[in-house]
Amino acid sequence: MTEKEREQLSEKMREAGKDSDYQWILAGLLIIVTVGIFTI
Repeated sequence: MTEKEREQLSEKMREAGKDSDYQWILAGLLIIVTVGIFTI
C-alpha cells in the first residue's frame, strides 16, 4: 500500500465520519493491515 493510497483511504474515512461506527471499523481494518504489512 502506497502513501497515496493511505491518504485516499483516510479521506474516505473522514467522509464516512458521519457514521462513526463505520469509521471505527475502517480505522481498525486499516491499522490491522498496516501493522500486518510491517510485521511480515
